[in-house]
Amino acid sequence: MKQIHFLLVTAVSLCRAESPKTRVAHIGLEMDGGWSFMKQVQEEPGAELVAVADSHPELVERARGVTAPGTRYYGDFERMLDEVKPAAVTAALPNNEHLAVLRACARRRIHVWFQKPMATTANDAREMERLSREAGIILMINYHPLWTASMQAITSRIEAGEIGTVERLVMRHAFNASKVLSPYYKSYFLEPARHGGGALMDQGTYGIDYAVFLFGRPQRVFASAKNLHDVKGLRNEDEAWAVLDYPKATAIINGAWWSLPDTGPGIGELTVTGTKGMLQRATVEAALTIPPERKHGIAHFIDCVRNNRPVDAPHSAAVNVIVNEVVDAAYESIRTGQAITLPR
Repeated sequence: MKQIHFLLVTAVSLCRAESPKTRVAHIGLEMDGGWSFMKQVQEEPGAELVAVADSHPELVERARGVTAPGTRYYGDFERMLDEVKPAAVTAALPNNEHLAVLRACARRRIHVWFQKPMATTANDAREMERLSREAGIILMINYHPLWTASMQAITSRIEAGEIGTVERLVMRHAFNASKVLSPYYKSYFLEPARHGGGALMDQGTYGIDYAVFLFGRPQRVFASAKNLHDVKGLRNEDEAWAVLDYPKATAIINGAWWSLPDTGPGIGELTVTGTKGMLQRATVEAALTIPPERKHGIAHFIDCVRNNRPVDAPHSAAVNVIVNEVVDAAYESIRTGQAITLPR
């Protein structure tokens, strides 16, 4: 019996050795959501959170209390990458720091996941796409509302051609920032240079991303923005509208801070043509079974890394380069009061 037991244990050990957990490091603790992303990594059965890096010693110390024993902690993320050698990185950082992290990871052939948006400018986004492509690494930009069951159901029906041709998209996303921002998050959330913009850059990119996924690069962009609330430290818009004009479709995007009730995963509608001539609302509950690898963006990223497959199109580098081009055009439209034509 002892010999049989030994052989069984050896077989199980060999089986496990064939599929080791993916070693993941996390960069950035200023963003409030970064803490939930770390938790999601730790909950993934195929992943192991091996290290955390942030330049704030007090936040690194706090991370010690919510991460597993054996996790390593750093004040310098490049030193972490060199010493820990993770296969993948999740990053929750000020938008203007994304390019530097991508450069460091591309040099080391490390896959990267960012919370949206991809960058503060289209130039940075194009550089990130090029670097990731040349390095052969996965670059994922996460948009959490797209992982709800209703949005996944609607997207799958669109891709399957089940609901006709989409002619109009209207999406609104609001975030009551004053209720939830920590001092660390607020320090860059309201800082133009670090955040890259206001409500349009933050909440508007959810709808812009979905519009680009559905329709591609628009012909023209017109946008307007307002400051509707007197918030200390606010130097960017807290309400913005953008109209994306396509040859056979229109997308109307609204992003807001404070001025709308918190919409959670967002609200919107699709107007379609076809035999059903139906109106779909993104917030309608859908009967859809979500597999474990699609329950949220972290799960999808880990699955793509482990199985060497591309990320879903809305979260891809190619789509998100266009998202940043649209954002650049929208801010230029706000500045000039004119519709901006995008180069083809």
